[in-house]
Amino acid sequence: MENLLLKYMNERIGKAPLMSPPQPGPVITISRQCGCNANDVAEVLIEKINATYGNNKNFVPWKHVSKEILALASEELKMHPEQVEMLLDENEKNFAEELVFSFTGAYYAHGTKFKKVIEEVIRTIAVKGNVVIVGRASGIIAGDIPKSLHVQLEAPISWRTAMLSHRKNMSLIETRKYIDQVDKQRMAFRDHFKGKTSDKLEHDLSFNAQTLNADQIADLIIRAGEIRHLFD
Repeated sequence: MENLLLKYMNERIGKAPLMSPPQPGPVITISRQCGCNANDVAEVLIEKINATYGNNKNFVPWKHVSKEILALASEELKMHPEQVEMLLDENEKNFAEELVFSFTGAYYAHGTKFKKVIEEVIRTIAVKGNVVIVGRASGIIAGDIPKSLHVQLEAPISWRTAMLSHRKNMSLIETRKYIDQVDKQRMAFRDHFKGKTSDKLEHDLSFNAQTLNADQIADLIIRAGEIRHLFD
């Protein structure tokens, strides 16, 4: 795993000497309840950060990291990126159990091994910084990085059910079952990294996705990021 992560860092900084950053981060993580579209918020947030601070000296453009996580994890696990994405997807019923998948049909991966790789990949990307990471317990994995901000998107279950039912063209009953399943799986995934007995708070900010749109949430995150000196 070490060589793979070194390769990633080298690609991010080009021909510059490979060395640890003076300070890990900055990183923003966005967790969400099922039905709250965090990816829309992340994309708007990236655009606003880069537009607002792009002319500052030594500014490093921010990015919404997603495919990098899949690529690095799939290479380490010797799995196809689509299979890694499926295992990360909220529909995977046996997510916390042993996983037997591979592109060639001959690779065996244990659930604990899978989660360990995801943790190392996300941690490396978060430490490198200037990224927004959605979900995947990133708020816990990067929770000790000083230059970080961890956001939660939530909304009433009735609103989430109605929105997701329309988005996925499912009945309200089917959608409610889907939401309950996904929220439980995400909680179990976070508990794996956090520990059920920990009383550490996962988020700095929580936003109601019913009453605030992506543009408004992004503006509020940026203001909080300024207070936390994430863009200095």
